Amino acid sequence: MRARPSAIFAILAIAGGALAFVSGGCGDTSRAQTGLGTDEPIRVLGGQYVGGKLPAPGKGPEVHTVESKNNVVVQGAHQHVLGGGVGKTAAALAIRFADIGHGYWIVPTGTFDPTSGDITYSFPYDIAVDAPVGVHPLLLSAVDLDGNFGPASELSLTIKSRVPSGKVVISLEWDSAADLDLQLRTPEGKIVDGKHPTTLVPVDGGIDFDAPEGFGELDRDSNHACLVDGYDEESVVWNTPPTPGRYAIWVNLFDACKTPGASFTVTVRRDGEVLERDSGRVLAIDANGRAGADQDGNPPGLFITEVSF
Repeated sequence: MRARPSAIFAILAIAGGALAFVSGGCGDTSRAQTGLGTDEPIRVLGGQYVGGKLPAPGKGPEVHTVESKNNVVVQGAHQHVLGGGVGKTAAALAIRFADIGHGYWIVPTGTFDPTSGDITYSFPYDIAVDAPVGVHPLLLSAVDLDGNFGPASELSLTIKSRVPSGKVVISLEWDSAADLDLQLRTPEGKIVDGKHPTTLVPVDGGIDFDAPEGFGELDRDSNHACLVDGYDEESVVWNTPPTPGRYAIWVNLFDACKTPGASFTVTVRRDGEVLERDSGRVLAIDANGRAGADQDGNPPGLFITEVSF
């Protein structure tokens, strides 16, 4: 097999069906720009954005396998990973949704796998916060060094709304892989967090399908123990009107997970309407691990606001 270019090449241009590559170090600032892709529904980290549809398939290599741990993603999710194998002449991979977006992304392929006889690929991607909800076909097409595109392989991705549905929803969203926790104190004094995921006083875990009306439940404990799940969002959801009274809200940085911290937004919605929105930032130094409540029974996090229902 002919020699392949260095892993630190950049794809400079796509014109007339041909790819142009250049080898270069990390400090190379002369690379051509074909667009940022910041308004695309999918953003491939480390990839180069090119406007337009995928070029028509020709004599390029095939995509043999597509591997994804989860084909359901949430608006705003980040660092999901796709991987697999392509024909041994593949130098790069082109990626875009078939039905949404205005262009595609190009990423270099990886190394030769002697077991399968394929060239491997693996890349992380983000989903835009405003990406259309629904099932969308993701197209992957391999490209050789002569700019020949192969037939597109299709993976169906389901994009779910970032905001859960419910009568009342209190959501925490943040922008890093840190382990943040949404914390509430109910009118009865019950603390709700990852360890105590419902507002029910006698129940501290699991879903109680026989619970009375007026109870809220935490939908997930995102990035728990630094196991990044790509959501960076968690909400307490009431499917029926909450128990009347005042609810206090905190945000706690349990673990920075080797990040500098996180910027966050807390949003309170009733029947889909935003009642209140508060933003802030926590730094790695604020992480407190398993710190307990203070002498007044308040959680260890940063107090945000109180709301009444």
